[in-house]
Amino acid sequence: MGTGKDEESDCRLDWCDAGYLYVDETNACVPCGIGFYRTDHDMECIRCPNGLTTLTPTATSAAACTAAACGKGNFINVASQTCLPCPEDTYNDKENQLKCIDCVPPKHTMGTGKDEESDCRLDWCDAGYLYVDETNACVPCGIGFYRTDHDMECIRCPNGLTTLTPTATSAAACTGSGAVNAFGLTMDLLVVTDLSASTTSAGLASVRTFLSEMVSRMSVNNRYTHVGNMAYARGVSTLMTLESGQFPDRVLRSLNSGFRISPFREVNTGFALHQACKVFTSYCRRHVEKRLLLITDEISSDTGLSRIQSEKLKAKGVRIIVIGSDVTEANQLASGPQYVFKINSYTNMPSLDAVLVAFK
Repeated sequence: MGTGKDEESDCRLDWCDAGYLYVDETNACVPCGIGFYRTDHDMECIRCPNGLTTLTPTATSAAACTAAACGKGNFINVASQTCLPCPEDTYNDKENQLKCIDCVPPKHTMGTGKDEESDCRLDWCDAGYLYVDETNACVPCGIGFYRTDHDMECIRCPNGLTTLTPTATSAAACTGSGAVNAFGLTMDLLVVTDLSASTTSAGLASVRTFLSEMVSRMSVNNRYTHVGNMAYARGVSTLMTLESGQFPDRVLRSLNSGFRISPFREVNTGFALHQACKVFTSYCRRHVEKRLLLITDEISSDTGLSRIQSEKLKAKGVRIIVIGSDVTEANQLASGPQYVFKINSYTNMPSLDAVLVAFK
């Protein structure tokens, strides 16, 4: 194309029509693509100026660069020359695409205009439940929350209202007055939960429901009950401390989204109690009842340290209540046999009323 060429490679099989580019490897003409154009006189396809794009992949002049870029979550409809949202069960993680990417069955999306592959989920849960990616399971929204078939997340009841079940399906389930100070005492409560790799998704859901119902029965606020939340296995995650700014929805959020099953099988209860001791030292209020609820379905990997740290907590005036599968260790760690609740697994949690009495 043109005169004065100095290489054999300048001799090409054919020159393509405007809007197309010749590719040596395939000996074929291919479209320049969305966002590019090529006239009869151009050697290469030319990108549109910033912020503009073409609406066809075979634009033949700069004049075709007239549309605003079609962003992620959308696609260019060539027939109508418009930018449209990706339909349900598809997504687009790039700009200026002619089509959206299908979710891999049986995954699908909820709604249109999705821009990430992670928007394709294995399943959407029944009303009253929330899908958790990490465990690939549906879990109850929890007391004080509801979710309809059309909601992306669980929705908290308005102030002063609550639900009577953890799987409420509509706002109409938010009735009655909110939580009251059922204990008649001001309390700092730290919940410490073993979530090692042996925890099943059903067990996680059961613990989450138990704790959600427990929180709903308390007067969680800056004046009365403060609730902290820790999860552990090999290491420890402090999901919520005992500092001020206490609201039921914050505590429930740490249970609904903060709980994660660890990839590690170690159950370092002693280290978890050591971290709990730090939390009580740093954040607990003076002249306030102190309670620690330990939940574990395995014997600890560091039994000696567990006993030492439990004694340190008791010396600080912390009452330790244990929900556990190993009665021997539970009795060693708890503040007394009346504060031990035997379980075989997380799917058969003890009576909530009995545990609440242990806090008094």
